[in-house]
Amino acid sequence: MRYTFLLLINILAFSHGGCKCECTAQNTTDMINDTILTDKFECLDIDKLKKIAEIYDPNHEFPSYSYEEYYDTGVLKLTIYGDQKYGFTQYMSLDTINYLSLYKDFYPDGRIKQKGIRCDLGFRVGKWYKFDEYVDLIEETDSQKDHSFTFAQLKEAVKKEGISLDNLPAKNGSNGLEYPIVVGCGISEINGNIPTWAVEYKDPDNSEDGLLGTEVMLTYDGRTGELIKVQRSALNP
Repeated sequence: MRYTFLLLINILAFSHGGCKCECTAQNTTDMINDTILTDKFECLDIDKLKKIAEIYDPNHEFPSYSYEEYYDTGVLKLTIYGDQKYGFTQYMSLDTINYLSLYKDFYPDGRIKQKGIRCDLGFRVGKWYKFDEYVDLIEETDSQKDHSFTFAQLKEAVKKEGISLDNLPAKNGSNGLEYPIVVGCGISEINGNIPTWAVEYKDPDNSEDGLLGTEVMLTYDGRTGELIKVQRSALNP
């Protein structure tokens, strides 16, 4: 069953000049656009969060708060957690088929610190925005600007190794959804400062007596898609 979800939390978040938000369904291909992610400053309404969130250590100088919503299947859809000492984090699942989520960090007073789209397999997607405490946008990064070999192409490449990145089972984690396969995207100093994709998974079929299987990491050149390294390590019980 497919879930594509867009929730703009108009009771909790607002832009610097105020905003009008609507709940609408979006096609997956339209997920990363100005409707969901903008470079505008925004705030988390901490007072309203406190009214709906669970509170932990209420007698502490800085009690922590946690609010969660779930899909009908029990899979995590939204979580906001944190305190007024270290700040708050918001995770919102957008599309469980393509593993997309909206991620935001807020300063302790509720002002936005950074925000962007990420793939819950383990990497950032597209543009991310970072703000200082004076509401100024101080950094804009493009997560895959050096990766001409795309994630869609990577999904096809790993099939040659008997791995599928489609329809992976989701598990509720403390900071969002988790999956049995982890994908990393970045610049690898070990491999000569080139853009790479790393796919990490456990292979229980390669188990031996007293072992739980093998942990495998496949490293691909992020420019050409060439498989440049295969690492295997035994998992001890």
